[in-house]
Amino acid sequence: YVAHDQFMGTVLVAEKGKVVFAKGYGLADVDRNMPNTPETKFMIGSITKQFTAMLVTQLVEKGMLRLDQTISDFIPEFPADIGKVITVEMLLNHASGLRLPEGIEKYYSASKKEEFLQEFIKQQSEEGLRFDPGKGYAYSNAGYYILGLIIEKVTGKSYEEVLRGQILGPLGMADTGCAKKGQ
Repeated sequence: YVAHDQFMGTVLVAEKGKVVFAKGYGLADVDRNMPNTPETKFMIGSITKQFTAMLVTQLVEKGMLRLDQTISDFIPEFPADIGKVITVEMLLNHASGLRLPEGIEKYYSASKKEEFLQEFIKQQSEEGLRFDPGKGYAYSNAGYYILGLIIEKVTGKSYEEVLRGQILGPLGMADTGCAKKGQ
């Protein structure tokens, strides 16, 4: 695959807890001609959703959050007509009907979460839902973004602090974390 330019990444093979093979192939950054190595860090994208779901579940177990609470319970500026209907459980199950509006990607690196939230709310209000909350299923990055904000509101900490304290630290995942602007 490498010889035919069909794979760029890192391979690690372990047997009984011991690394027997680790090698990087291709480029980690094509523009800067930086090769992949066994130490290269990759964006994990939607794998983050499992971490978010686990953090929400932990908050539920601690009694700090309920699955029947709504977006409006935590984000009062969210449009009430849908914010009071969409529950934490619907967000977790991709049953909220929220869409990630077109062009919102430019706000991913917003210096403030409030800037992203304001733009998201504006576009959500203009474009509406995909379906009535709880009445369908559609994979939703937007729903999980909102869950991340709810985690922050409930704990009073940043998503990264909660993630590191509740999952990454206890599991010894020192090379996993949140990407920061400019990384």
